[in-house]
Amino acid sequence: MIIGFGVWLFTVAGLGYCVVGILARRRVLEHMATGFLIGAAALPLLLFATSIFLDIPVLARTAWGRAGVWIFSLLITSGVAVTAVHHTRVLHTETTTRSPCTHRGGYLWIADILLVIAILAYLFQIFYGTRLFGHYGWDEYSFWLYAAKALYLSSGSGTVLRQDAFATYPLGFPYLMAWCYRLTGGVSFGCVRLIAPMLTTTACLSIYLILQRLALTRTSALLAVAMSVWGCYPMLRLNWVGFGEIIYVDIFTLGVVYVVAWMKSRLRTDLWTAASLLGLSCFLRTDGVYIMLITVFLFVCIQLGAQSRCDLAKQWKWPTVAIVLPALLWQWFLIHYHVQTGWMGRLSSAFLWDRMQPSFIQGTGIALWHTISNMSVYPITIVLGFLALNILWFRRTEFVFLISICLAQIMYLWIAYLTMFPVFEGLHASSSERYLMRIDPLTAIAFALWVDNLGASTRRVESEGAHSKAVFGD
Repeated sequence: MIIGFGVWLFTVAGLGYCVVGILARRRVLEHMATGFLIGAAALPLLLFATSIFLDIPVLARTAWGRAGVWIFSLLITSGVAVTAVHHTRVLHTETTTRSPCTHRGGYLWIADILLVIAILAYLFQIFYGTRLFGHYGWDEYSFWLYAAKALYLSSGSGTVLRQDAFATYPLGFPYLMAWCYRLTGGVSFGCVRLIAPMLTTTACLSIYLILQRLALTRTSALLAVAMSVWGCYPMLRLNWVGFGEIIYVDIFTLGVVYVVAWMKSRLRTDLWTAASLLGLSCFLRTDGVYIMLITVFLFVCIQLGAQSRCDLAKQWKWPTVAIVLPALLWQWFLIHYHVQTGWMGRLSSAFLWDRMQPSFIQGTGIALWHTISNMSVYPITIVLGFLALNILWFRRTEFVFLISICLAQIMYLWIAYLTMFPVFEGLHASSSERYLMRIDPLTAIAFALWVDNLGASTRRVESEGAHSKAVFGD
């Protein structure tokens, strides 16, 4: 089982390493961390496409199935070797060229130590929690683990769940778990429960490395990670179980962070990585397509004020393909195989007219507010409210982009309760605490940008004051 899990880890990380190598060459540690997350989302899409378009039993426990695993592993090994050779020059640059050190106060190292302790305490909690097998989440047992087992027993057939009540749930996370079952030799909850903590840990590392590359201080980057993991209680609890929401939050958040990186650096490598992550997120959650469209819409609206429409369309022409391809593939599957139409199928003029009653609108709004204002569940919302007010003064494009996404997702969730959820779920804002996990890391990163800008302003004033004293004397 240990060997099989090691092979699973290598195939996921290796595929992502090769994909990122095709997109761009960047610093090795960031490349590996981002590659693992891209691999965790790209591998399931590859398995799904192989099953649907080539009709190959990708998870079959037969001689041909075993041969396929060996061939796939050898191809990834070859790709990793070629990519690693190309990265030798990047590694040499890393070791010979150092970024200039940012001026740091005398006691900031104490804050760094405390933030590292907080992050390590969180990681210990989630890895320890995977041993608590008495804890299950409803959707975990009713869909995620059930779907993974069904895919494994059906040799990876993408159509095995098309008549299921949850058939409109994308199969990204179930395929990732089923691939783990295939390599470890059988259904093992102990192995698949390690997937979410590993992805979250890697996402934290990627966020830290990207923010450091964008010239944030170490303290600000650590603050973003610490606030991300401790900003809401579901981030802790849902990492204990095999829950698909976690992988979606990790992939989507990292995609938005790379958009922010592109806003600051204008590097084509960040642009392509962001597009790939946002596109792959559509294969991980039912409403992943809607969230992606909201994100892209806000990005275009914000960027049109800072960049000409022609330049924006030219730079995003081909990355747009990477964004929409996974979404189109999944939507084609739903239509072609007559799968239940999901949320949008519930909409009609009579249905919406019945829902637009003042009492129902007020009830769903109050229920959602109870979740947002519950400080024992969502302390990060205090920070979000503070940052939303600061948009009037702190108007950096990437900061406005992050806060706009957070506020838009709250509004989107309220509209979903009004129009798409059953009445009982809408009046109780059912599962809103885990849906709102998406705004937690984005709020934390926005706060880190605000803090870093405040610190930079303070350092600039101190530097100018010292220069004045040196020139004119006391």
